Amino acid sequence: MERIRPPYRGIRWLSRCQGPRTADRGRQASGRSAHRGGHRAGTGRARYRLSSTPSTPRPERLRPALQAGRAWTRRPHAPRAPALRRRRPHRPGDHAQNHDRGLSSAAEPGIARGRRSISMNEEYVDEIVDAELVEDRELARAAPAPRLLVNQHTALMPGEEIPTSDNPRTTYTERDVYYNEATAQAIKEAEAAESPQRRTAMRLFEAWCAEQKQVAKPCTTKTYTEYGHHLMERGLKVTTIQHYMSLIRTSMPAGKRPDPSVYLMLLRHYRKKNKRALRRKEAFPITLSYLVPMMKKAEAGDRPIGWRDSAMLAFGYRFLGRSIEDVDLDLEDVKILDDMVTVWLAEDKTHKGEEQTLYLHDREDLRLVFRMRRWVDYLASQGITTGPVFREVKRNGTIASSETRAKTATKRGDHLRPQTVNDRVKLWFAAAGLKTDGRPVSSHSLRAGGATDLGMNGATDEELEEAGRWKKGSRIPRERYVRPTKDAKADPFKKVPTYNPEAQAQE
Repeated sequence: MERIRPPYRGIRWLSRCQGPRTADRGRQASGRSAHRGGHRAGTGRARYRLSSTPSTPRPERLRPALQAGRAWTRRPHAPRAPALRRRRPHRPGDHAQNHDRGLSSAAEPGIARGRRSISMNEEYVDEIVDAELVEDRELARAAPAPRLLVNQHTALMPGEEIPTSDNPRTTYTERDVYYNEATAQAIKEAEAAESPQRRTAMRLFEAWCAEQKQVAKPCTTKTYTEYGHHLMERGLKVTTIQHYMSLIRTSMPAGKRPDPSVYLMLLRHYRKKNKRALRRKEAFPITLSYLVPMMKKAEAGDRPIGWRDSAMLAFGYRFLGRSIEDVDLDLEDVKILDDMVTVWLAEDKTHKGEEQTLYLHDREDLRLVFRMRRWVDYLASQGITTGPVFREVKRNGTIASSETRAKTATKRGDHLRPQTVNDRVKLWFAAAGLKTDGRPVSSHSLRAGGATDLGMNGATDEELEEAGRWKKGSRIPRERYVRPTKDAKADPFKKVPTYNPEAQAQE
């Protein structure tokens, strides 16, 4: 709003002045009146904003009072009483003095509304107009324009108005933002059921963020990039870093995921500088020649825990499953027939939301049906006909109850941890006196061993993909399991005859 200065004609100073006074006296008294109730005693001169007409104040005239935080109510127009008629002689220089003193600025805070006015171009107080209270230090600024409530998801139909802060068109309450108790509990259970690798990645990331005093979720791009660099400084494999960073990024809320571009640039540089970081650590494949001695060793003591482990080994090899899929299997999903075992899967890693029925045919060397039936019958003798197939076995040979598991395994319940499969595979591999070619033994060795046996004996790519439930066109079974075994056995120098100096001398 522009400040209007005298001597423009037709402008009226709004005041509650009740008698003649000089500009100096009025200015000196203005401060006293603000604190001594001058608006009642008539001893002070309050300065108000200029009004060019005596009409009802427009909305913009009300803003300063509202911005100052004071209550303001418009009073209805009452019949106008005769104004003060006391005459004051016009003095030369009044216009200039008032102009220099800036009497048009504003009134001190706390001064009430005025009703009287003094004409700057006449000698008499001649009219009563409405005025409003404004700040003393500066002219009140115009209220900012309403802020547009628009983001990348805003979509309007032709003719619709853009939502603003003054007219958001939608008002949310606490009911719109707080989950109810049932939903909140379901979310907690779903988060606890996330993959162990995701939980581990987030646990390590949150611990690092707490140490660095940075927000972990949702994290900023800077925090995400620095953590990636932290993993590189630890000398981890490229595939490990990629896996961890992918799990962390996808764990962030939708729409708040960090930008990975800078981290990926650092990773490319790390890949060039550290050639050894490119090396993948593949599991040693447990083929049938290794698996059969392991199962016999587990069954040697004829104990329930050996029955469970031998069934677990045979099933893991024939199922070509991941360890988490093995331990998540329920009795309701398994049917043991005379010559095969059928398994119903609601989904797996590469077939989300796609149920499958698998037919695992038996073999004489594997004896899958016998080993699975022996274990399931033992569970039934313990009163267990539902729930996990593979369970904890106590030292006395009985199955651990749900109450016992609740004390020792609060997250998995009656289901075993995937790490348990890993530990048992290592145990029986070592107990059978077997050796590897340098690659480590793990639970994944069962999956790798089944794929290797298939690939080495002429299975097609489609048969490999179907047996291991890999994605169509996946190169993993050939490149990671079959090719390394073929390369290890292949020796093109066998075609070269052995050097025999004596035979050459005779020739």
